[in-house]
Amino acid sequence: MSEVIDAVKEFFSEAQQPGEVAPAPPSEFPKQGGSGSGTETCYSVEARCTHKPKQIGAQIFDANWLTVQFDHVAPPLGVPSGPPSMMRDKLGLYGYQAAQALRWWFHANAAAGWQDGCIETRLVKHEVKYSYSSQALSAHVAIGGEDRSGVMPDWGKK
Repeated sequence: MSEVIDAVKEFFSEAQQPGEVAPAPPSEFPKQGGSGSGTETCYSVEARCTHKPKQIGAQIFDANWLTVQFDHVAPPLGVPSGPPSMMRDKLGLYGYQAAQALRWWFHANAAAGWQDGCIETRLVKHEVKYSYSSQALSAHVAIGGEDRSGVMPDWGKK
């Protein structure tokens, strides 16, 4: 029994006294998150006109290779650019199958306007290298924690 009494006395002797401020716990933030890097192969479509310059869509094609700018439409219409890829989408590049489909779509559009006789296209292969990292900076108060609301914040109540 004396062991229990000694433990209780020790607990209360170390307890915070009234008006005393407890030291702040060490911060767990910032803390490192995930990181990585990779390489992705993407494609663009280029075209040129081997005869006099021709306008196809909003672009004018002459003897110099020019990257074809395709309009983007929401799925399910249009040609999907491939599996989701932040880098490919940000750079305006396409997966191989999508680039080939867009290339032939471009030829079909030119043929519909009788302008395909001098049009040449090619795919340009791009190697995209990237790296990323993340860091957790802070955390919001836990629900049911310091705000003591249980489920919803008690806005305006003190």
